[in-house]
Amino acid sequence: MKIFEIPYYYIYLDKEGCWRWRLMAASGELIAISPEGYRHLSFCEKNIATIARDALLAVSIGDESYNSKKSKKD
Repeated sequence: MKIFEIPYYYIYLDKEGCWRWRLMAASGELIAISPEGYRHLSFCEKNIATIARDALLAVSIGDESYNSKKSKKD
């Protein structure tokens, strides 16, 4: 896959003829993949839009180890 200067969603048809996406870092590293295949391209694009919107609002949470580490001064 080509490496770009910004993160991007790579949209493709899988072997079953469903649309999927991959979220790629600018370095070309795979960040995330679509949780399912979509029969319609528009559904795939809507899923991307939802993830992009929700990611802006997301916070980090974790298990007890994470919470313990975060509560201590680093």
